[in-house]
Amino acid sequence: MNDQEQTLRQLLERLVVHQHAEKALREHRRMLVTLLSNLPGMAYRCRNDPDWPMEFVSEGCLELTGYRSADLIDSRHIAYGKIIHPADRKPVWRQVQDAVSRREPFQLSYRIITHAGEERWVSGQGRGVFNDDGQLAVLEGFIADITERRQTEELLRLSEACYRAIVEDQTDLVCRFLPNGTLTFTNEAYCHYFGHPYEEMLATSFIPMVPKEDWDYVMAQMAACNADHPINTYQHRVIRPDGTVRWVQWIDRAILDEDNALIELQSVGRDVTEQRLAEEALRHSEERYRRIVQTAQEGIWQIDAANCTTFVNARLAEMLGYTIEEMLGKSLFTFMDEAWRNTAMGDDGNGNGRFPERAEQHDLKFRRKDGSELWALISTNAILNDQGQYAGALAMVADITDRKRMEESLRRLATQDSLTGLFNRRYFFTVAKREFQRSQRYGHPLALLLLDIDYFKRINDSYGHRAGDQVLRTVAGVLREGLRQVDIPCRYGGEEFVILLPDTPLDTALAAAQRLGETLAETPIPTEKGPVPVTVSIGVAALFNGCCWSGRIRRCMRPSRPVETKCRSGPVMPHLPSLRVNVRPSRILLIGGGSGHVLAGVAVVVADIPLWLKIGWIIAIGLALAGFLQRYGDRERRGFIACIELLDGRWRLTTGDGQVQRGRLTGGYAHPQCLVDAAAGRCRSRCPASVTSLVADPAG
Repeated sequence: MNDQEQTLRQLLERLVVHQHAEKALREHRRMLVTLLSNLPGMAYRCRNDPDWPMEFVSEGCLELTGYRSADLIDSRHIAYGKIIHPADRKPVWRQVQDAVSRREPFQLSYRIITHAGEERWVSGQGRGVFNDDGQLAVLEGFIADITERRQTEELLRLSEACYRAIVEDQTDLVCRFLPNGTLTFTNEAYCHYFGHPYEEMLATSFIPMVPKEDWDYVMAQMAACNADHPINTYQHRVIRPDGTVRWVQWIDRAILDEDNALIELQSVGRDVTEQRLAEEALRHSEERYRRIVQTAQEGIWQIDAANCTTFVNARLAEMLGYTIEEMLGKSLFTFMDEAWRNTAMGDDGNGNGRFPERAEQHDLKFRRKDGSELWALISTNAILNDQGQYAGALAMVADITDRKRMEESLRRLATQDSLTGLFNRRYFFTVAKREFQRSQRYGHPLALLLLDIDYFKRINDSYGHRAGDQVLRTVAGVLREGLRQVDIPCRYGGEEFVILLPDTPLDTALAAAQRLGETLAETPIPTEKGPVPVTVSIGVAALFNGCCWSGRIRRCMRPSRPVETKCRSGPVMPHLPSLRVNVRPSRILLIGGGSGHVLAGVAVVVADIPLWLKIGWIIAIGLALAGFLQRYGDRERRGFIACIELLDGRWRLTTGDGQVQRGRLTGGYAHPQCLVDAAAGRCRSRCPASVTSLVADPAG
């Protein structure tokens, strides 16, 4: 091969190499352009001038600035320097020149104004390109949009500032520490509380500030804070710089990594020493008062506004025979019968009861669990809420059952005869006074039976006093069974019984007396020495007020000549003639008639004398009539009538046959027995007409 061929061959080889190099260069440029166009930002090459004239700009400039690359190259439409925010132009120039002068890369953040007028944050980084002479030729670099990151950083900065302000301004103790107790952060309050500056607190353990006795407890509480239990609240003691020991309550929150492993704990603490002391004092106080309440001899009962039980002590539960649990939640009135429930509660008119809302004291009767009765003295005090409204009541309950039994026993002793169980004489006068007043006020009739056991002394002498007592008890039993509930029987004294019959006219009283006499006559009383026959004499006295008596007398004494009528028991009952008379004030009219064991008298007491004297008269007349019957028996079967006048301390008796007897009032009144004897025993005829004229005549 000659020289020409050799040269041609070398040229061809070089041409092929050059073509391959150009192809590789084009491919490299294509790859570079593709890469730059896909980057979120723009690559650039510019001259070092305040307007930053561009020699090359990647296609990302349109998305970043809103301008096309052709608009920026050689500043054809706008210079890049004009896009930079006016406030940032000088800082950007200064920072780039400083880096170039040191031949170092530069990196900076600044704001630009897009073609649409929008403000964006960008991050620019690059370096200077120098020629062979060491002179700066151009600047090459990359500009990326960091608006979102900048906004996030700003929000994070504000959040951190806010968080720090909150933490630092907290009066609570705030700290962060590792699982071994090493502090990584403390706020100012924490440092001040423990008396150490922030720098000394960091990287040290807080465990030495805890008493040794509490170390194990504190470490256990720290270990208990994990992914399953991220928040833990507990209290322990700490040692202050002055050596005092205080109580602090901590709320620990676990800080976990991506694998839920504990990496740190954040804790907020608060001094609770005073609270602990107050709670301890309150606990001791509650224990003390609870012991007092539970050991008190009185029951304690607390209810709410609906009268439901919210608290009872053991003593009250014992009183009623329940357990405490059985009583809680139940109404107070559940433990009373209906009658006492109505007494204990107020009534709003709709039947809705409510416990008294003021301090009161009552004797109430409760029902025990076993059905027995409990008398209690209950003292109540209202419980008010914050608005001053009734929220319930607190009651002290004392068992007074024994006292009530004693009072009942004393009442029975004071009002009842111990042998017969009937009312005694003292109580009878109390009741009689009330009934007399009622009779006078309303004009109602009132009758009285005076019952005297015949030959009672003979019974005592023949059968003994025990038999006599049995006779008295049997007579009392017959009286109780044969009378109404409103009638008032009593043992007047010895073998004498007096029975007050309210709202009873004479004819009804006579029938009652006859019935009682027959019942007793038919009831032999068994004794150790055999049955004892008993008969009684009964005096009947009826009282009418004013001039209304005459009509009532006519109803019980039929207007006719004396006629004998058979009674159930067989004896003959003579009827008295009808009388139509007017009785002047200060006169007492006696009318009598008898049969068997009954002798009746109507006493119209219109005299202007005290009430107690009227009561005495009516009782005394009944006694006198019964005594008259016992003395004269069946020999005196006639009726009688007499007029008694009371005037200036004297009395005058005018009998049916016109005889007159006078006397002085003894102790304020004449002896009724004398008057009855005079009226009945000395009367020779059965109520002649002259008596009617005598009584009716004012001048008589």
